[in-house]
Amino acid sequence: MDARGTGTGTGTGTGTGTGTIVARLRAAGCVFAEEEAQLFVAEAHDAEELEQFLARRVAGEPVEYILGWAQFRGLRVVVAPGVFVPRLRTGIVVREALRVLPAVPREGAASAPGTFHGSGRSPDAGGVGSFLDSPTPVVLDLCCGAGAIGAAILAARPDTEVHAVDIDPAATKCARRTLDAVWSGRPSAYAEPTPFAVTGSAAPGGADLGGADPGGAGLGGADPGGADPGGADPGGAESGSANLGADPGSADLAGTGSPDACRPDAASSRAVTVPHVHTGDLYAPLPASLRGRVDVITANAPYVPTEDIRLMPPEAREHEALAALDGGSDGLDLQRRVAEGAAEWLAAGGHVIIETSRRQAVATAGILEAAGFAAVIVRDDEVDGTAVVATAGGVTGR
Repeated sequence: MDARGTGTGTGTGTGTGTGTIVARLRAAGCVFAEEEAQLFVAEAHDAEELEQFLARRVAGEPVEYILGWAQFRGLRVVVAPGVFVPRLRTGIVVREALRVLPAVPREGAASAPGTFHGSGRSPDAGGVGSFLDSPTPVVLDLCCGAGAIGAAILAARPDTEVHAVDIDPAATKCARRTLDAVWSGRPSAYAEPTPFAVTGSAAPGGADLGGADPGGAGLGGADPGGADPGGADPGGAESGSANLGADPGSADLAGTGSPDACRPDAASSRAVTVPHVHTGDLYAPLPASLRGRVDVITANAPYVPTEDIRLMPPEAREHEALAALDGGSDGLDLQRRVAEGAAEWLAAGGHVIIETSRRQAVATAGILEAAGFAAVIVRDDEVDGTAVVATAGGVTGR
């Protein structure tokens, strides 16, 4: 179930009783009115704020923007109006990144500032931190949006050095807040499961909630009539994908059975590295010292073809930034650029993981193969996610 409703509309009257709230949300076309009502009641500080939440929702604003966060693999990811909202399906990218990340720091890798060992931190003169011992695995998340992928990887593997990049300053501002909260182990970064499950898989009556997939966003992925032009679903079924409940992976990011155990300070023997967030176009804002050091490049780059933007659910096309949705004429423009620039940043045997749609997966794999990588297509039916995992040097590891 997806917690975001499908419709917009107008509601009348006020009232903060649960029954009244649900009725207002239903009248506005919100499919999951009960779940949204629970969230608004739980998050509002007082009756006035609750009324503001309801008025914004009835007017059609996405739930995530109203609350200021979306749940992703057990984390509260900060979002702001216009910033791309992380979708459940992007969890496949996190899963694959964790699978291919080195289990231990790779031999002979160059070190970098900002790394700490154990739960104690040793700030240097600049207040950032100094590299104390062996290097850590490095992840570069391109088109990071609100920083969900990097944050989930850091939560599960706090020994990882995460670099997140987005061209939108509003997005990187959100990413900094989320990554900093995860790095510092603040409880506010971790979401408690709500009383309902959110999988983004089916609507009442068995209808598929797969809407247009903005840049791999995971607004569903059902093929319209089997065509699936770049993952767009003109049915608009999954109008949003409010990751606000207990999504797959939320209970156990690190295989420990407890979200608390995923926090950096819960593993005192592992390194804890300050995450880095860069604002700019793909590789352009990265420091030269990162070249040749990256173990995994992840990218949830926009992959909806330009002509299919109009087919997307209104909550995506009317509220999220166009640059976060539009992948060019065939939806693959940004993926080509990611693939073309990857080699110089990757360490030997490094990987590139790109989210894509089921229909575009073969084309995405071809782009990476043309750039000199061995590529395999992976699926996660539980979250309806598709990705291509590519390996430098022609070895897939599968």
